[in-house]
Amino acid sequence: MRRRTVLVGVTGALFGVGGGCLTMGADETARVRAKRPSESAGDGETHVCTLSEAFVTNHQPLERVASATVENAPRGEWVTEDVTREAGDALADDLREHCDATEGPYRYQDTTLVVEVRVLDGDGNVGDPLFPVNVTRSEAIRGGRTQEDA
Repeated sequence: MRRRTVLVGVTGALFGVGGGCLTMGADETARVRAKRPSESAGDGETHVCTLSEAFVTNHQPLERVASATVENAPRGEWVTEDVTREAGDALADDLREHCDATEGPYRYQDTTLVVEVRVLDGDGNVGDPLFPVNVTRSEAIRGGRTQEDA
């Protein structure tokens, strides 16, 4: 009887661990990040659109990275925050609706910003953007190659 109790306990624990792994694998993460372009890219001769204070405040991850970028981030350094995939999708959709384009330079508090929302792969590496491929990209702002050029 004792053997059966131990066996049932071990089996239950294994199913619990396996179920947790399956759940963790199903949860995708997105990364919201912002930076000020390098000096050579200039500070805003062109921009996709202006992000109003109200728009940014309604998207807390965007508010945190944009405010930190404007206040004290060195040029060219990303300020990042990881969010759920659902929150990343919602932000990307709202940026697309608000600006008619995404992932380009934005104007926020009189500062030019590059904002990206990307899916993270299973190892936490930055993966695919949640925006269409044919939009302005940060590499284009710096004068580098874009995906369309590759």
